[in-house]
Amino acid sequence: MNLILKNATYLFISNVILRLFSALTTIMVARYLGANDYGILSLALAISNIAGYFTDMGLSHHSHQVKNLGLCTPLKTWYPF
Repeated sequence: MNLILKNATYLFISNVILRLFSALTTIMVARYLGANDYGILSLALAISNIAGYFTDMGLSHHSHQVKNLGLCTPLKTWYPF
């Protein structure tokens, strides 16, 4: 139980540090670019994220389902994930 608590603490601390770093980076980029250019950057990132959902076509979730069903071994010849 002690090992689980230790690992959960490391995970929590790393998550907080990552969020703080991300917030500071966003603030610095917004101040450097200005309101108009940061808005264009945000719009481009949003469009690329939405396009990523369509290009994935649900394959990343399907690979997890196949592994969880235990069907990964017979499908390994044609399904490399």
